[in-house]
Amino acid sequence: MTEKPEKHLKQEGHNIFSNLSSSDYKKMLNNIKHCILATDLALFFPNKKQIWLQLWRKEGLILITLNIACDLCGSTKSWDQQKEIVKVIFEEFYDQGDVEKSQGRQPLPVMDRSKMDEQPDSQVNFFLKGICIPCYELLYTLIPETEPMLDGCRKNLSIWENLAEERKKKRKLKQF
Repeated sequence: MTEKPEKHLKQEGHNIFSNLSSSDYKKMLNNIKHCILATDLALFFPNKKQIWLQLWRKEGLILITLNIACDLCGSTKSWDQQKEIVKVIFEEFYDQGDVEKSQGRQPLPVMDRSKMDEQPDSQVNFFLKGICIPCYELLYTLIPETEPMLDGCRKNLSIWENLAEERKKKRKLKQF
C-alpha cells in the first residue's frame, strides 16, 4: 500500500476510529504503522531479543508478534493444508528465480526450480526452525492459549524433518 492509511480513514463512512480523541487517534495510526512494518520478517528476527527485553515495557509489541504469527499461520495448519500452502509459496519463489535466471543472475537456492528436492531442508532449517517455531514460542509465552498453533507448527516440522531425512538417505544411496 503506497497511500497512507489516514487518507482512507478520512473518506465518508470509513473512519472506524472517529470517536477517538486526537491523541488516541494518533496512537492508533502509529500502532497500525508498526503492525504493517512488523510483517517484514527481516526486521522482526534481528529484533526478537529486544522484543523479549521490552515486552512488558512497551505498548504494541504483542500486536507485532500477533501480526507476524498471523502472517505465518500456514505453518500451524494440518499437514495437508501446510503442504498446499508451501507448494503455492514455492511456485512464487520459482517464478522469481526464473526471472532472475532470464536476467543472467543466479537465484537463491530456495528460488531455483532445479533444486526443488531441497524444499524439505529449507522448510526445516530456515523457515520452521529459524522463523516459525521462535515466533510461536514467543506468542505462546505471551498468550498461552495459542499453544495449539505452536503444536501444529511442531507437528509440521516433524514431517518436514522426516522428508529431509528421506532425501538425505536417497542421496547417499545414489552415491554408491
